[in-house]
Amino acid sequence: MKHLKLSIPCMNQSFLYKGNFLDINYEELVKFAESKLGKKLTPELYFVYVNVEGDNFVIDNDHKLNNLKKLNSQVLKIILKEFERQVVLHPNTICSVCQQSPIQNIRHKCVVCEDVDLCQHCSIEHSRLHPLIMISKPEQVIYLESFFKKHMKKVKNILNCSISKSKSTVIAIKDVIMKKKQDYFGNVKQQQDQQIDQGQFKKPPSPEEEDVLNKTLRLSEIFEGQPSTYEKFVKQNKELTFEELVEKASEKFA
Repeated sequence: MKHLKLSIPCMNQSFLYKGNFLDINYEELVKFAESKLGKKLTPELYFVYVNVEGDNFVIDNDHKLNNLKKLNSQVLKIILKEFERQVVLHPNTICSVCQQSPIQNIRHKCVVCEDVDLCQHCSIEHSRLHPLIMISKPEQVIYLESFFKKHMKKVKNILNCSISKSKSTVIAIKDVIMKKKQDYFGNVKQQQDQQIDQGQFKKPPSPEEEDVLNKTLRLSEIFEGQPSTYEKFVKQNKELTFEELVEKASEKFA
């Protein structure tokens, strides 16, 4: 189960969606936002997901919302923003994935693939495979076309280069690395055992203690509070699943 937190800056408030985020569609997201906002969404308002690098991804249909659900995160925060600037259009472009045309705001061009342009949202997956060049203004294309003509072959050779060492050499290197790791971790384990015997080193938490810690940290992330606030609550409700904890905590802390 994944959780959705909707942040509405104009209200200076955040709201936790009580259902499973994986089950919500774009229309339901709009209705949820409208219920908290107390009015219909206007064209000036739009949903945005901000990743850890600070990049903004507009969520305006089910396809983009479903892509967001694939991210490896238990709590996904979506912000309801107001347009602050005019949308930048890149003429004669089309996103190679979602077919958005023209591409808006940030255009991403793959350095490896031939003629692959991506919108901001579709660039997430592709960036894990190949490096991308960000084009924020259409006029930048003039300089980039010159770059691609001159250096594309060289760039591809660098990105696709292979190790020239023989197989036996690679195996020998791996053996040395493994031995060093074993020696290091063996020594660390020995030192830890000595410290435990001398009372200088805390034993690792039990599975039950680790479960309490994990639930406490996840609750503090959802409700944006200090872990110490939720630790006692988690311990008092150890028999509950995490989903049940969230529901009960939303009544107590939200």
